[in-house]
Amino acid sequence: MVFRALAEAEGFVHGKPAEEVSFHEVGAVDSIVDIVGAVIGFHALGIEAISIGPIPVGYGTVRCAHGIYPVPAPAVTVLLESFQIPVSLDGEECEMLTPTGAVLLGCWKKVSDTEIRSVKLLKSANAFGKREFSNRPNLLRASLMETDSVGTVVAPKECAEELLRFDANLDDVTGEILSCAADLLFRAGALDVWFTPIQMKKGRPAVVLSVLAKPELREKLLEIIFRQTGTFGVRETILNRYALDRKYRFVKTSGGDVAVKTGIWHGEEIHFAPEFDDCATASQKVNIPVRQIYRQAVAEYLAGRTFLEENSDSVKEKTDG
Repeated sequence: MVFRALAEAEGFVHGKPAEEVSFHEVGAVDSIVDIVGAVIGFHALGIEAISIGPIPVGYGTVRCAHGIYPVPAPAVTVLLESFQIPVSLDGEECEMLTPTGAVLLGCWKKVSDTEIRSVKLLKSANAFGKREFSNRPNLLRASLMETDSVGTVVAPKECAEELLRFDANLDDVTGEILSCAADLLFRAGALDVWFTPIQMKKGRPAVVLSVLAKPELREKLLEIIFRQTGTFGVRETILNRYALDRKYRFVKTSGGDVAVKTGIWHGEEIHFAPEFDDCATASQKVNIPVRQIYRQAVAEYLAGRTFLEENSDSVKEKTDG
């Protein structure tokens, strides 16, 4: 995740895909060690989220592989914008935030200092640099805390999933083409596809095509969007999805077996819903309204009359993300 975000930032600066990025300085051995070591430490400590205050970025210029650039460096600027990292403008005349530091803070940031109400300080560590600053110590302090703060509840790690969202404004595509594109995107693995009506320039009615997907499907889905819709640009947003763990049980209805999906939070089943496609199939078998089958499935589940499917083609109890 960290290297991917860094490659995307460098790719944006150089106008090329992340896969073609040459990291230059940030790809040096010491930077790789910094990132890998920091990630190992993050997981070893069992950290669920980090909170950061405004980060001093410094000012002046910095020499990069492609010449002299203003501080913060181009890749740092992209990362600050992408992750909405708070910054302080009262830094020193030097580079105080590198791409390596920015991408680690961005990937880990979950809550801000303003959201914290009370904490228990468990341990602190200080790291000192060699450069002498004129108005502050060259010190980085990290503190390990437990918090019961209001508004900072973090979902269990197993519930968090990083996803991509693509958006494209379309004002010259027919409904038939949009329907075809959505079908192809779903077939290619998109988690969700939807359209939002908007009004574009010159008063043209249009729609926003939105696609939710896993990062590994980026290139595959982008190709479908570009080829099928004719759009000249697609916006990408990296986001976290928190999803309930899901399990499927089965109930018997007058039209046959129906799967019931349950949502689990901290080990407790808090939601359930019969699978509508199963209800529709059962309805057609016995020629009764689908809503009646749906109600039967709900009643059977509430009565506790569920079972696990037992045949060679299915798992007794299946889950999905």
